[in-house]
Amino acid sequence: MSLATLDPIFDALASEHRRRIVDHLAVSPLDTPALGAKFNMSKQALNRHIVVLEDAGLIERRLQGRVHQLRLVSDPLDGVSEWVSHVRRGWQANLDRLADVLEQQI
Repeated sequence: MSLATLDPIFDALASEHRRRIVDHLAVSPLDTPALGAKFNMSKQALNRHIVVLEDAGLIERRLQGRVHQLRLVSDPLDGVSEWVSHVRRGWQANLDRLADVLEQQI
């Protein structure tokens, strides 16, 4: 996954409200009224957050009658996890080299 692909995901997750939406949808899919009941915000504000998460590919919306069903899409989060692991491995390698240098100084 390219860094440019990660930008909209990190932008979407920058909001506490959107992270909470992701948390709720990680447990189970929800319709918009059920999700809205978990937040103290207008339907319009909730919809704006949902659209940002949809645009980032983190959630999918399916219309059932007049109700929108929402579910988490985990694939983009897998890409974030891979990137974090890559960065962590790089830092660990740097720390290992620093430890070697310090040991040689002793």
